[in-house]
Amino acid sequence: MNDMDTELDELFDTELEEYEQERSSCGCGCKGQSAQGELDEWQGETARNAPCPPPEVLLSCPKTAVPPFEVLDHFAFDVAHIDRVRHPPKIVRAARAMVASQRTAAPIRTVLVVGHTDKAGPDPYNQRLGERRADEVIRGLCTQLERMTPGLSRKITFQRASCGEDRRKATAAQSRRVEIFFPKASRVQPRPPYGDRCSASVPRRTLEVELGELEAPRQWPLKTTRPKATPSSTVEPILSLFLNDTKEVDREHFKRVAENQAKVVQAFTLENPKNCASRIGATPYNTGKDIIGAIVEARACLKRPIKMVHIFGHGTARGLAGRGDSTVGMYRSNGPPRFVDRSNGGRIVTDIPSAPLSDDVTFVLHSCRSAGYRDFDEKPLKVANLAKQLYQHLKASLKNPVVYGHWTRGCSGRNCEWREYSNANPNGKTLKTLQDITPEHNCKLDDLPKACR
Repeated sequence: MNDMDTELDELFDTELEEYEQERSSCGCGCKGQSAQGELDEWQGETARNAPCPPPEVLLSCPKTAVPPFEVLDHFAFDVAHIDRVRHPPKIVRAARAMVASQRTAAPIRTVLVVGHTDKAGPDPYNQRLGERRADEVIRGLCTQLERMTPGLSRKITFQRASCGEDRRKATAAQSRRVEIFFPKASRVQPRPPYGDRCSASVPRRTLEVELGELEAPRQWPLKTTRPKATPSSTVEPILSLFLNDTKEVDREHFKRVAENQAKVVQAFTLENPKNCASRIGATPYNTGKDIIGAIVEARACLKRPIKMVHIFGHGTARGLAGRGDSTVGMYRSNGPPRFVDRSNGGRIVTDIPSAPLSDDVTFVLHSCRSAGYRDFDEKPLKVANLAKQLYQHLKASLKNPVVYGHWTRGCSGRNCEWREYSNANPNGKTLKTLQDITPEHNCKLDDLPKACR
């Protein structure tokens, strides 16, 4: 398994930047381009306090046993925006069907929306692009539901997924699509949204059950279920964090090595925020904001400053990747602003607070080249790498921080080819191995530097 050593450096075009700016400033009440009849201002005509965009549950690419109710294809290349001519009629039709189902014995309570892309671009970027397309369609569905039956969207569970480029169609334009799935028992024909707005009282079931053969989610929702932790009376103020990656093989690898490391150092994880129960285990993260949150959370529960943080995931000398996106992780503070999507959880190392940390805190970055001499393109770095800049940030307010990172590429969890940044070695010192690091024996030989084999 290889770390994504180039994902942080993919150049996003002007349309992506415009999209993010518009999304951050545009809520459910934004005005869209008017169309005919009931499509007029379909994106924004809703109650001022309507719950749009609605809460979402994020799933991995599903295998469905039923065809989609609607397919919104021909998205513009590298764009998540709704096509104002092609897509609104289909969104209205899906919303009508959802409203009509409320008058039946099996009202629609769960909707699965899956985004897709063509094959152009790297996998992580396409994964995120598919999610953004699905998000835009969910926003449109929510708006239409609130127009037709105010309050109905609050009764619907919106499940969002992205298959990226994995399930392409015959043409690139057909591949750039979003599919809307309804539960098998609720596949009603759309009817005008009039009459009784009360729904029958039926047990709520997940869409996975309703679709029968729909594959169970292979990744956790954003509010993720944590790995099973081990009770202990000797939990240490140490964290073992791992990237909740969109790719199952990578996610499971990060999870396994983080759990093994947690057992070695007796790392703290929180299962129940209400009682701060002490447990030994690994903690998942999706974004840079999650990393900071885990540190603050642990300090508050343990009533002790955090003395060590292990982080397992993808990364480069420029930063640690976030879940499914190269803009929502943890990055150097001197990179271009477009590499850090703060609205969705992206953070820089100077955002890490020193107050929850001990004066001699140690960070161990188990990712590619976090302490590298060269950039992803093999050119010598002109600025401090991630590990060095993290040390410099911590040193400004703590007495004796230490940061370790790999200076080479390779399998996350390996115990070799480290570089230390500390008061004794502010410019870095190369080390062969570290103490109390559990070597990962499941790394393929091809994924390990020669010194690690």
